[in-house]
Amino acid sequence: MILPQEVLEKAKSELKNWNSTHLSVLEMSHRSPEYLSIHNKLISDLRLLFNIPNSYQVMLMQGGATLQYSAIPLNLLKNNQTAGYIITGKYSQQAFEEAKKFCDPKIIKIDEAPLKNITYLYYVDNEMNEGIQINQFPYCDNQTIVCDMTSSLGSKIINIENYGCIFASLQFNLGIPGLCVVIIKDELIGKSDRIIPSMADYQIMRKNNSIYNTIPCYNVYITGLMIQHLIEIGLEEIQKQQLKKSKFLYDFIDQNQSKFFCNCNDINYRSNISIVFYSKNNINITNLHSSEILIIDKNKIIIQATIHTTIQQLQQICQFLLL
Repeated sequence: MILPQEVLEKAKSELKNWNSTHLSVLEMSHRSPEYLSIHNKLISDLRLLFNIPNSYQVMLMQGGATLQYSAIPLNLLKNNQTAGYIITGKYSQQAFEEAKKFCDPKIIKIDEAPLKNITYLYYVDNEMNEGIQINQFPYCDNQTIVCDMTSSLGSKIINIENYGCIFASLQFNLGIPGLCVVIIKDELIGKSDRIIPSMADYQIMRKNNSIYNTIPCYNVYITGLMIQHLIEIGLEEIQKQQLKKSKFLYDFIDQNQSKFFCNCNDINYRSNISIVFYSKNNINITNLHSSEILIIDKNKIIIQATIHTTIQQLQQICQFLLL
């Protein structure tokens, strides 16, 4: 997780005195008017940034993406219904395994039409560990599309109305660990006939404006600063820069085929965020600076080119990898 310098400086300047209140956000009650102004502005800014229609709810939940693995089938399926899952890596596999507790989920191949008897089709937009991203909208036959955009939300322009539900744990692009944003079509809420734990119940979250319990106020504040920062840049420019960064890294791999090979050879499914490749030789770890951008596991290399990663940082890492 990397935060832009502008956001860090803003948070630093307001740490002890937010908006001339002589209060830190860390000290605020989650029911106070001061905090509620931060909370409601974030939801409003999320709608603005992603052009979210009024027919969709925007909810701030806890439990990360992991809670949504359960919340999705609990909220969207009745007891006699099931769902289809496209498995492309670690996180879609985890979601599939969790769904087994609530239904008999079906595995759908990435390029096949889903079964007609499924209620929703679930996929992960970007698999960080595998470097696989579904850059083309999957085929569906009027099924509700549910998408985990944990590592990609904020990196590109998306049409919200293509989806029934999008969720994203915010530590990659949009904030710090502790929050998960859920964007869901309003008409999908309240259709389940299941008993749902309160912290996973979308009806309860909607009714309470995402403040059913004590919400992590500072996380909301940081995400609010992040969203304001992205609004100033614009999603079109962010997407342009993201493609530029990923092209630089894939060009680096292709130009050094004697040393490296890519995990995903199909360019239609190559991630623009997590570039995963392998070294043909032992990697000299001593030449590499410790960095959250770079993950090395034996000869497997993952470069996390999030929306806050600079091209200069990526150039430096590539130089080290050649030493």
